[in-house]
Amino acid sequence: MKGAQRKERIDAKGLERAIHLWSANLDQVDESGEDILDAQEREKAAACRIPLLRKRFVKSRLILRHILSVYLNQPAPDIGFLYHGNGKPYLKNHPLYFNLSHSHEQWLVALTGRQEIGADVQKMEQLAGMDAIIKRYFPKEEQERLGSLSQEQKKPAFYHLWTVKEAFVKAYGRVLAGNLSRIRQQGKFICWENEPEHQGETASWVAGENFMAALAVKGEMKPVCFLDWHRDYRDFQKGTINDGSGRYRPPHHWLLD
Repeated sequence: MKGAQRKERIDAKGLERAIHLWSANLDQVDESGEDILDAQEREKAAACRIPLLRKRFVKSRLILRHILSVYLNQPAPDIGFLYHGNGKPYLKNHPLYFNLSHSHEQWLVALTGRQEIGADVQKMEQLAGMDAIIKRYFPKEEQERLGSLSQEQKKPAFYHLWTVKEAFVKAYGRVLAGNLSRIRQQGKFICWENEPEHQGETASWVAGENFMAALAVKGEMKPVCFLDWHRDYRDFQKGTINDGSGRYRPPHHWLLD
């Protein structure tokens, strides 16, 4: 029925056919419960010399563990992570794939089943060296496209392209250095230059006030379910979610084809 709301279970099985995208404002997250982090996470937190950055890192890992614990039906402290060479965490021998990102207070994690995924979020700040970055890392056709835009148009277009590239690099578990300039994108399709067999699909959107975010997957993009830590986690814990109008969105071209 149009406009009706339904209750549905969101579990690992649901991730076979969808991407779940959780977001949060880290500055509104409770930082208590740090003892559920593992030794490596606590060591990384201790290495943060700026208190605000340390707090945001701790909160990021706390909510990641709480969200994963429901999908995995496993206590949050017992979840063990392995890491790719670029630092991307993953679960060993498990069909659930995820990737997280945060910029300032804006945080997100993308989860799906049996498919490598990358996510990125960036605050759209005015960069003094934006033109130099474009010249160094963007292919000629993208340089020309960005060069034809006004300064007001250029900033969101730049961050759209940048977040998509970074999400794609993360989906493949590679490092940024030496790879950004090798990415070729046309619409939703993206691949490595001279590696057409290594391709994927992307989507991007404005996330909160003055943030740009993107997803990239190996293979074909699935429908995306947007979930909010502050609004949805308690229902998610109980095994139900208020799946009202607008929670699911088609996977392509939300912004800037």
